[in-house]
Amino acid sequence: MIQEEGAKNNPPTIEFATMSGPKSCKLGDFLLVEEDLIFSEHLLNRLATNVSVSESHSDQSQYMQPLQAGDEVAVIRVSQTRYLVLDRVVGL
Repeated sequence: MIQEEGAKNNPPTIEFATMSGPKSCKLGDFLLVEEDLIFSEHLLNRLATNVSVSESHSDQSQYMQPLQAGDEVAVIRVSQTRYLVLDRVVGL
């Protein structure tokens, strides 16, 4: 009961994880699979970021690729069993 009361005053923290596949990630020693994760749609599908079609009708657009193994992501716990993948993160 004391832990539950303390948890109410401590908001969840953003953590970093590494994608182990397109819909799974490693958070510390834990492997989170598709059933454990909630994704924004743009992280799962190829997304045009700069649309450009030449006069010859060839696609010159730039695309952001869906998540893949090795990508670093920011996650936040939203329930006892689910995590929200906030976005892909990169270091500069």
